[in-house]
Amino acid sequence: MAGRRWTATPVLVVGVNRSGTKWLSNEIAAHPGIASVQAEIHGGIVESNLLTEYGRGFDLTSDSEYQRFLEFWQRTHFFHLARGDVHGFGSLERRPANSVEAFRILMEAHATRQGVGFWVQKVAPRDADAALDTLPDARVVVIKRSDIDTVRSKIRLDAERGIRTSPLWGGMSQGVQTRKLDRILTRHNAMLVRYESLLSERSKTMNDVFRFIGLEPADVSSDFAPNTSFASIGDRSLTLGKYGEAGVRAAVGLCRVLPLTLLESIQRVFTRGRVEIVPGTFRHEEA
Repeated sequence: MAGRRWTATPVLVVGVNRSGTKWLSNEIAAHPGIASVQAEIHGGIVESNLLTEYGRGFDLTSDSEYQRFLEFWQRTHFFHLARGDVHGFGSLERRPANSVEAFRILMEAHATRQGVGFWVQKVAPRDADAALDTLPDARVVVIKRSDIDTVRSKIRLDAERGIRTSPLWGGMSQGVQTRKLDRILTRHNAMLVRYESLLSERSKTMNDVFRFIGLEPADVSSDFAPNTSFASIGDRSLTLGKYGEAGVRAAVGLCRVLPLTLLESIQRVFTRGRVEIVPGTFRHEEA
């Protein structure tokens, strides 16, 4: 992104689905020195397709593809909430090189309007490396939760959506994504936050996060409550029994010893053809 001058620093929260990424993102967004795109209908932080593989599929060097990209983007709830200007993007002296740079231009304007020097967004482990290639100055905060609790919550959420996820497959997915988180921690000098620490010592944990980002500690909390898949502790225990927990541990253990490149190849085979659209963000009228 040579040639552009940025005044706002990105903050990326990276974690496995159901490990507290939205909760942590909302807590960071509560700081007065940071900009975010939030909405009650989304439970706070709104995700963007532009940081996913789907967004990176647009070839912005092509006039027709750039126009198609803008037509897609202006229909998203995220673009409207961030007060995006599609005509402004269409008349840029130098168009963005890719969807991640386009996203940064939007968030830079959003942060500037609020008079702050940081903006926050959450991103999945499988997309983080690609996003960080375009955002090398980003502050990266990785959140991890226990494997069993993360998979248990994912299985419960999938069941509510009519999807059956086995403990073994849930454990494999958890294992692969955890390996990617470890790679991100090594490559990008990221900060590690434990879900359990956020739960037991929220104020201390958040002040540590704010210091890492480059913000003054602040006694603030999000207006959005953490979401949960369970009504009670007993409800949690019914979702993944003793044998299910053993399956998760076995799968995660296997992922620790197999080469990550092999695991990523296997994952691509099983997810081939899946369209990467973040629910609720695609069409503005959905919200």
